[in-house]
Amino acid sequence: MKKKKLLSILMIALCVIIGFSIGIFLAIYDVSIDFTLTDIVILYLLLMLSLFCVINIHELGHYLFGKLLGYQLLMYRIGFLSFTYENGKMKFELIKNKGYSGLCAMVPPKGSDFRDKKHILYYGGGIIFNILSGLLILFALPFATNLYTKSFIYLFSLSSLLLGLINLIPFKTAGNQLSDGKIIFSMIKIEQTVPSMLATMNLYTQLAGGIRPKKLNFNLDYLTDTSDPSLLLLQYYQALDREDNDQIAQFANKLIQGIDDFSTIILPGIYNELITAGVLLNKPEWVTKYYALNEKTLTRDHDLNGERVKAHYYWYLGDFDQAKKHIKQAKAVANKFPIRGQISMEQLLIANLEKRLEQVEIEMNESLNH
Repeated sequence: MKKKKLLSILMIALCVIIGFSIGIFLAIYDVSIDFTLTDIVILYLLLMLSLFCVINIHELGHYLFGKLLGYQLLMYRIGFLSFTYENGKMKFELIKNKGYSGLCAMVPPKGSDFRDKKHILYYGGGIIFNILSGLLILFALPFATNLYTKSFIYLFSLSSLLLGLINLIPFKTAGNQLSDGKIIFSMIKIEQTVPSMLATMNLYTQLAGGIRPKKLNFNLDYLTDTSDPSLLLLQYYQALDREDNDQIAQFANKLIQGIDDFSTIILPGIYNELITAGVLLNKPEWVTKYYALNEKTLTRDHDLNGERVKAHYYWYLGDFDQAKKHIKQAKAVANKFPIRGQISMEQLLIANLEKRLEQVEIEMNESLNH
């Protein structure tokens, strides 16, 4: 409830500031209020354009500072537009989102330590770019010759400065996402929650660098935020890699318990794993429910992880030809998967499924011979 109240207060404050700024603009330029319908439509479109631009600038700031630090781009999203690296190629999609307007997901280079404060540059890149662009565009005002141009400059400047300042505020959304400010101030102050956050980030860095899940060292002295979906997913991966069905069931159930609080960034991946868990644990209700929720996304997912999930799903349906097809496709794209340590786990799951298929074929042949 506190999170929702904070976000409500921020939205109210944002509306008040925008309204106040518009009032000042109208007073300074002695603009009459008798706008035509055309004026209203154009101003609305200018507002949407300015928001689209400032969100892009925010994510561009993350991207450029990430590249400066040697990060690898995985995903770039603006509103419903999504660009994702899949099998070494950029894939474009139209997606639904919840709880965020933009995203620049990058993986730090192998051997990175998130306790190094240089990573603050990556998380602060969007804020820096928003504040700088919001101030610099004001220098264009003397060259603006009409109401629409001046309106766009003011809307862009205001939107950019507000986006930068709001992202600087430390808070956690209902989707378990941390604001840039929350991460930055946490890393500077080393708050109580920071060791857990940094430890989880370091685990993902190790996974991206080539350490497979079963070899990751989960230091529970630091990993205290047990509700973090990123941590739960890593623990689930480790259980998969160790072929420990009891642990798979434990962490799959924890993912299900917190699923309503997860953002749309991570939900497709969670659904994928619950489909697989349902197959491995003989939970048909999980397979049916989460495949229905993720069918469209999974159909378009052609990387190693997506093909593994589809292979297990068709095995569950008894469509062994389709299962074999997806196993073959998974093998073909395995080395292009960006999370290097996850490749070994995915290959293990594929190999185990192949063995089950071979065993079924042997049993079917034996029954036919008899």
